[in-house]
Amino acid sequence: MSSASNMKFRTSQTTDLHKTLIYMQNGIQTMNFRILSADDIQRHAVIKVTNSILYDGLTNNPTKNGLLDRRLGVGSKNQKCETCELDSTACVGHFGCLELVYPVYHVGYFKYTIEILQSICKRCAKVLLPIEARNRYRPKLKENMNPLVKKMIHREIIAHCKKISVCPHCDFKNGQIKKFTFMKIFHLLKANETIMLQKIFENNKGSLEEILNYFGNSCEYLTPQTVLRLFEKIPRSDYVFLLLFNNTPMDLICTHLPVPPCIIRPSSHNNTGLRSTEDELTMKLNEILIANESLKKRIQDGSVFSHVIDTWDFLQILVSVYINSDVRNLPPQHSSVASGQGIAQRLKGKEGRFRANLSGKRVNFSSRTVISPDPNLGIDEVGIPLKIASHMTYPVAVTPYNISLMRELVRNGPYNHPGAIFIYFKNRKVHLGYVDRQRVAMNLKYGDVVHRHMLNGDYVLFNRQPSLHRLSIMCHRVRIHPDQTFKFNVSVCSPYNADFDGDEMNVHFLQTEEAKAEASVLMQSKSNLNSPRNGEPVISPIQDFITSAYLMTKRDVFYSREEIFHLLGMLINSNGVKSVIKIPKPAVIKPFPLWTGKQLFSSILRPYLSTKTKLNIKLKTKSYSSNEEHCINEGFIHIRNGELLSGTIDKSVIGGGSKNNIFYLILKQYDADESIKAMLNLCRTTSFFISNLGFSIGIDDVTPNNALLEQKNFLMSNGYMKVQRYIDQFNRGLLNPFTGLTREQTLESLILKELSEIRDHAGKACIKQMSHKNSPLVMANCGSKGSYINISQMAVCVGQQSIRGQRVPEGFHQRVLPHFGFNDKSPVARGFVANSFYSGLNPFEFFFHAMAGREGLLDTAVKTAETGYMQRRLIKGLEDIVVHYDYSVRNSDGEIIQFDYGDDRLDPINMETSDHLVDYDLYWNNIVATNKFNNEKVLTSAELVLIIEELFNTNSNQNIEKSDSPIRQQIKNFLQEKVLNEIKNAENSKFFGKCNQPNRITATHVREFVSKMHRKSDVARIEPGTAIGAICAQSIGEPTTQMTLKTFHFAGVASMNITQGVPRITEIINATKNPSTPFIKAELSNPYSATLAESVKMRIEKIYLDQISEKIYQTYSDNSMCFIIKLNHQIFKQLEISETTLYEEIVSQMKPKYCKIIYPYIKLIPSVKKMLYLPKMFEDDISNVFISGNRHIQRVTIREDQGKFYLMIEGNGFLEILGTKSVDHCRTFSNNIHEVASVLGIEAARTTIIDEINSTMKNHGITIDKRHLMLLADTMTASGQVVGMTRSGFSKVKSSTIKMASFERTIDNLYLSSYYNNKDDLRGASECIIVGAPTKMGTGFFDVFPRTSSAFTKQNLSYNMVEGVKI
Repeated sequence: MSSASNMKFRTSQTTDLHKTLIYMQNGIQTMNFRILSADDIQRHAVIKVTNSILYDGLTNNPTKNGLLDRRLGVGSKNQKCETCELDSTACVGHFGCLELVYPVYHVGYFKYTIEILQSICKRCAKVLLPIEARNRYRPKLKENMNPLVKKMIHREIIAHCKKISVCPHCDFKNGQIKKFTFMKIFHLLKANETIMLQKIFENNKGSLEEILNYFGNSCEYLTPQTVLRLFEKIPRSDYVFLLLFNNTPMDLICTHLPVPPCIIRPSSHNNTGLRSTEDELTMKLNEILIANESLKKRIQDGSVFSHVIDTWDFLQILVSVYINSDVRNLPPQHSSVASGQGIAQRLKGKEGRFRANLSGKRVNFSSRTVISPDPNLGIDEVGIPLKIASHMTYPVAVTPYNISLMRELVRNGPYNHPGAIFIYFKNRKVHLGYVDRQRVAMNLKYGDVVHRHMLNGDYVLFNRQPSLHRLSIMCHRVRIHPDQTFKFNVSVCSPYNADFDGDEMNVHFLQTEEAKAEASVLMQSKSNLNSPRNGEPVISPIQDFITSAYLMTKRDVFYSREEIFHLLGMLINSNGVKSVIKIPKPAVIKPFPLWTGKQLFSSILRPYLSTKTKLNIKLKTKSYSSNEEHCINEGFIHIRNGELLSGTIDKSVIGGGSKNNIFYLILKQYDADESIKAMLNLCRTTSFFISNLGFSIGIDDVTPNNALLEQKNFLMSNGYMKVQRYIDQFNRGLLNPFTGLTREQTLESLILKELSEIRDHAGKACIKQMSHKNSPLVMANCGSKGSYINISQMAVCVGQQSIRGQRVPEGFHQRVLPHFGFNDKSPVARGFVANSFYSGLNPFEFFFHAMAGREGLLDTAVKTAETGYMQRRLIKGLEDIVVHYDYSVRNSDGEIIQFDYGDDRLDPINMETSDHLVDYDLYWNNIVATNKFNNEKVLTSAELVLIIEELFNTNSNQNIEKSDSPIRQQIKNFLQEKVLNEIKNAENSKFFGKCNQPNRITATHVREFVSKMHRKSDVARIEPGTAIGAICAQSIGEPTTQMTLKTFHFAGVASMNITQGVPRITEIINATKNPSTPFIKAELSNPYSATLAESVKMRIEKIYLDQISEKIYQTYSDNSMCFIIKLNHQIFKQLEISETTLYEEIVSQMKPKYCKIIYPYIKLIPSVKKMLYLPKMFEDDISNVFISGNRHIQRVTIREDQGKFYLMIEGNGFLEILGTKSVDHCRTFSNNIHEVASVLGIEAARTTIIDEINSTMKNHGITIDKRHLMLLADTMTASGQVVGMTRSGFSKVKSSTIKMASFERTIDNLYLSSYYNNKDDLRGASECIIVGAPTKMGTGFFDVFPRTSSAFTKQNLSYNMVEGVKI
């Protein structure tokens, strides 16, 4: 058995209180693994179990020396342990010992037992290593060596020993070691019994008697007793070559079994107390006891040897099943004993101890219920039902500052909110529902702990599962309400991926001040407005808020005094109740005052006189046409100093996923508080506006008019005619195939293109015919919900139904459904739905639509499982990677993954543009528009040049502090190019130098801009201690849930399928050696030459003899059939191969009787043994004769992009492609990561990983910051080889036993570590969580030490608040 014994602590085990407190603070530091020997089992045992009877028949008490002996511990509260005299709540239990009559193999170490037998001599028991090999290995073998190195050296030694048959120490000729079902080992003394070996050992047939009878003296049956005696003869000096440092070979054989305490295998008693149901482990141990006694009795009685062997084998099976009930190849007659769970099953799997009870735990102080929306709640608030708030408590220590409040809460008790439920005095706990609360309140003392109800303003953690990224659990402030659901602002739905169709969420009530402090600073929703994946905002207004803002800010919307005041009144909330709302001047004065929607929106951004946010932005929305502010569609947004001057608000301005979001800009230019205040103002005002306006969708909104129906009919008839024309051309053989496609594929490509155009044109016609007030159109225009395709499907045409990217395939023989004719390729027969949802689908269309819907459901179900497992592997592989104080990125073993995080040390969440840290134009315009500095003179271009030199001259005393040199250079370039041009243009203006000059630039503007950019660069750096590995895994794993499962990207004109979506991401992360669709993009040395492209294509693709043959003549020569092939001169010259090469290929592959080449003719007499050899057979034979090209290439196509030609090559053979003449090897790349690594090196493979993931994500509209991809690629290639995020990949690079055991193959990893006596330093995230220690990252990344100066000596340290003991 393996044990995590010898746990080392940083402090010695003494009774000194000071050291005890240090231990309590530090906890377990390391964990050593070794095999539990027979001596250890006996030493730890309190009794030797010998009695197979569980209960005394008279007293119904557990029997002495039985499996339920009370000296092993007790399982019920009303009994006491007879060893430590404690009850079940305090006694952890005690082990017992079961001695076996004969030893048996340990099922977990059986593999290592065979390896040792293969490594030693069966006579002298020494390791089969000669002296020179021993001298070579001995310096490498050290006890504290890396576990991965131990395993590697051990494999080398075993491989070396297997090659040696004659012992170099005693000259004994050793045979092979073979295992046989079930757990039997044979030593074959003769090696020529190959037929019987294959029959018995590979097929596992035959009995022990058959084997012994057949082999006689040539085979030795190694019983566990024999192996144990052989292991005892191994010299201790040879243990090191078996990689046994603190273990012995004898420990691999079971002679004693540990009997676990009763508390981990408790009995289940019924109401009468007379009968009980015993735990599975107890029953298995009882069966072992009975079999052990039976074996002992047979030996004492002198039974027949075969009966003893059978009983011994049965004991072996029982012990193996007790340890691991999933053992394979059990004899059929004993298969029933494997029922139930063994010890291994309690540890491994999703429900095992590691994953279910150690890596994750169920917690108290949590609640769960349905969620519902509330636009009036703050962005950082959550509404908690009063019923829940009255049951969840927070411990508050009574102090002089809160004693009056605590007394009031105690008086209210557990049933009146706000109140309290428990009080913890020094030595007892009191429930306030059963005491005189008035008296208890008056007797409160300092130090007592009152468990009060949850109150408004408390901090809680709010979580929705599945928790795919860190934003799935955030901190919110409590707002208690009388309803029954959790409520929160709809703007916070996106990070949780929540909707309100019955979703449930969890609330966790923090119980310590430290937890509250960390959560309020790091986890509050206002601190997580942006996604760590790419820095884009994820908390932003959605759906109705966007629709309302769009309708509110249209140019034809005006409000009366009553309406504008009513709407502005919604800006008053608990945060601004004492603030004075700024009322804008009416836009229209006569005949009565009217205000515009743009003025209302400006008031939302700057509602109070005290508001300091002055936003400046110019932005083009998707409806923009031309003329900027005078755009006819109001598609140009211009906000100056917080005032909306032009444009209609839509999703691009206030929605998520865009860094032009105004709340994102407020966050970056001011702070998070101002951003969430503006967002709440918008939510409250827009929800009130749209509620009063009324906005809904009805059947009239999707009813097509006559003009639209006529246009639809015209498009349908015209499209159907074109499709029929293609089909006719195909049937007559006149349809020319596209490059790389068959005629059938070409036809499908043309039909799909035509049918797609029908739906697209119908959709555009639908949009033109609809009113601008149409509700679905309004939602599509503003981006709040839906698209033009959805409107088109509802009103005009549903379109072609797609199954796996193709038209509906044939389900019956040569037709889709039996209702259509054979080989009917018309649109109606292959899944085109001409009707709309308004007009209704006919039965065929309905069936096709259901087929496509079913595919979507299946893909979603399968995708969820695949992406979930992918994310788990990513998290496990990257979880311990953290940024250090030198900005290097390292794992828990201290290995460097990156010398500088992301090469620039910048946090992805702080990146404001895709290319630069900040948008310099935006900040410059904001500074110029916000501050006029009218008392300063306007800056000239010459003066600006001097200021730039002054600020960026390193020798000047006026220069800014040094920041990252690339950012400094970017700031300098911006000033020298953009700002300098602005000043030069202004110098030519008649207003230059005057106070009314628009956008006047002064020296203070420049200095303030440079200073702000410098501060931004400092703040944007990644913080040391950041768990960037886990963030990287979440950033890649979470968006894959949005991707489709089986997706193929049709490059060019559907000429090549390239795996995309989840399957491609899985291939990259797994580092698959053989990707499903490998391809190479070959650039040409002269990309403008089509002739060169065709020539290179001919050199690369596979060319067979029939492809270069122009004609074939059949004749007779020497009474044999003879064929003469005429070669195609043009093609043959392009191949650039010699006649000799051609001759050699034909002879080697066809092996003809006679072959001679006289260019351009080839004379062939085939050597055939068939009675009938037709010319068609000859053509088939020459079509298999490979002449030139790359055998690994499947297909080569020529592509053109803006006049440049390049080759898309399907297949492998990257090295050969790079060496092909006229291929530009500097710009040619492959998507096969392992092939790139073998040809160009590991750095090129790293770049390929980054590019492949990035391109796959971009094809699905997903952006991930390049720093995350760089970290993943660096982790996969840091060892010098491409390592996948799989269990086999982790086994090559992960040395932590606990980490590997908590992932997969739990038992195998524990056995491996116990054999090699590995040591786990518990430095990774999984290890720390399992042993209950703080993780070495984030706020646990650093240690705090008291100063040793005189002011902070040990004598001046404060007393412990609980015990009053000086530490």
